[in-house]
Amino acid sequence: MSTAELWALGEYERLAVTLRPAARELVLAAGISAGQRVLDVAAGTGNVAVEAAALGARVTASDITPQLVEHGRSRARRDRLAIDWEVADVTALPQDDGAVDVVTSAFGAMFATPVPRVVAELARVLRPGGVLAMANWVPEGPVAELFALLGRYGPRPPADTPAPTEWGREEVVRERLADAFAAVTIERRALRSIYPDAAALWHFHAENAPPVVALLRTLDADRRHELVRRWIALADELLPRWHGEVLYAPEYALVVARRRSG
Repeated sequence: MSTAELWALGEYERLAVTLRPAARELVLAAGISAGQRVLDVAAGTGNVAVEAAALGARVTASDITPQLVEHGRSRARRDRLAIDWEVADVTALPQDDGAVDVVTSAFGAMFATPVPRVVAELARVLRPGGVLAMANWVPEGPVAELFALLGRYGPRPPADTPAPTEWGREEVVRERLADAFAAVTIERRALRSIYPDAAALWHFHAENAPPVVALLRTLDADRRHELVRRWIALADELLPRWHGEVLYAPEYALVVARRRSG
């Protein structure tokens, strides 16, 4: 299954609603303002693009999955926002060198490989002094443990393929960006939502999160039942309660860096 096909699974737009607060934080951290040229890569259905366009920025949003691009276009029309949408791979962006003032990506570019090519493209399209802003899941904590359990039921990735959550490690991010970027800041934030219980949390992701939907399609009934049972039990063990309900608070790294002039 290709990357574009994977991210077309499930109801991603429902998942995207839960990610909107991070998009707002990202736009604020990037200092986006009216008139700036903004490129949102691996944009999904456009959380960051919508926030930036609402501030008056000139926004282009791109994603590798045509279905998500169509959702994004419809959303922009519905919200009466001027956003240019395009199907594009973050490893081969169509923009000219130095074409934009700000590049953003919320939980998107972190999944793209090879990493050196991704970094090179993010740097190439930025003008000298331009800003890169990313929101990336972190590799540790209760929620990371839950999704690590999912990984044990899927095929092993190639040994030389880094985990997407490596983009949430400060030392890794600094190393990856060192050549092309300066003034790198990394802050930990968390998204927070409430679910009636761990089973409701599981079903939300099983129906809407494309990687989870894809994994479940590869499992026979016995393995699927085992995974669901273990995941819900682990969530009950790890996640705190809020007035009897489950508090789901995945952490992410908010990364902001400035393109070197040289």
